[in-house]
Amino acid sequence: MKGETVWLGITSSKYISTHDTKSANSEKAFENYLYRETSVVDFLKKKDLLGRVKIISIDDKFGTALTDAQLQAIVVSSETELVATEINLLRAQNNWPALEIIVVPWVMADDGVPINSIRIRSGEIDRNGKVYRLPKEWGVRKLPDDLRIELQKPFGRLISDLSYLGDLGDLKTQLLISVGDAVTVSLLKKRIVPDISIVDFKIQRKVVYKNLEELGFRKIKLLKKAKNEAGTISKEAEIV
Repeated sequence: MKGETVWLGITSSKYISTHDTKSANSEKAFENYLYRETSVVDFLKKKDLLGRVKIISIDDKFGTALTDAQLQAIVVSSETELVATEINLLRAQNNWPALEIIVVPWVMADDGVPINSIRIRSGEIDRNGKVYRLPKEWGVRKLPDDLRIELQKPFGRLISDLSYLGDLGDLKTQLLISVGDAVTVSLLKKRIVPDISIVDFKIQRKVVYKNLEELGFRKIKLLKKAKNEAGTISKEAEIV
């Protein structure tokens, strides 16, 4: 850090509620203030920087830059550099000293697009910028024969019978994905509704069900239909 004391502003829930969220699709793309503050504090502790930082909640793009005449510098990205220039113009009207504008570069993901929290939470990239979404030229990928036997082996513990597990209604997980009709039906019978289910109304490649209701779903949202031949992964099957 360049400054002796750094004021670190975290956007408040009020600011987010009035912010233009079109690029984020919905306000749900933003995490709540307490979670974001806790994450920042944990990061600063790991870097042994917490003692030099004062965390504040900000309700607009100016933060405290127009209410604190003692500030000396402001750190922005190239995207918000114009806001810093605007701040200095407004400070000049009060005969306050201009802030030194420190522009930090974007950190790019593997696809050359900046890393940001919205992309991470949407599953587009991970925190290190690794891209998860499939490229447009993906086409169809077929599993090589030499990997079929290897991938038939279960990863981790295989549970073939849920009956002895008792009531799983209190199962707590951030994201539960069921793959296959048999697995999905077993979970629904235990009153566990997966966040995402991948089904084709078949078991062992034989048609068993006609619709989602027969699987056990009630008032469920069909996110996407896709054609995906056995042993392949198609671009069409990508979940956005």
